[in-house]
Amino acid sequence: MGWVLCMLLLPALLVAPVIDDVVGMRQFEQLCTERAVVRISPEAGQVKRAQRLDSTTVELPGYWIKIESQSGGYVDLDTKKSFVTFEGFHTKGGRIAAISMMGGSHSCFPKDEGLVLKRLNMDQLIGEGRKL
Repeated sequence: MGWVLCMLLLPALLVAPVIDDVVGMRQFEQLCTERAVVRISPEAGQVKRAQRLDSTTVELPGYWIKIESQSGGYVDLDTKKSFVTFEGFHTKGGRIAAISMMGGSHSCFPKDEGLVLKRLNMDQLIGEGRKL
């Protein structure tokens, strides 16, 4: 009887980590596609001085695997309003893989972040903000 139980459990123990990682990483990839973007306010063109916001990291509820969201952006020093925001995501893979670090770690950030910041002359805006 014990060997029958062992023969039934062995495939489940071999397949469970794979299914765990596939389901979790599919959710992670979908999240990256939908939310790892740069958001620019319509007033971004009028900004004269900027400062980078401190990034914050929070765990997102409701996903099969542990996913953390890291958000950041830039604020207009004259109006104190945020004019560029972005979000990135981090995970260590499926629940089983995360325990053993089998899956390593995965991150995604907006692909066009550097291009957007360059178009807005962010280095110059931050430089002007430091002159205070």
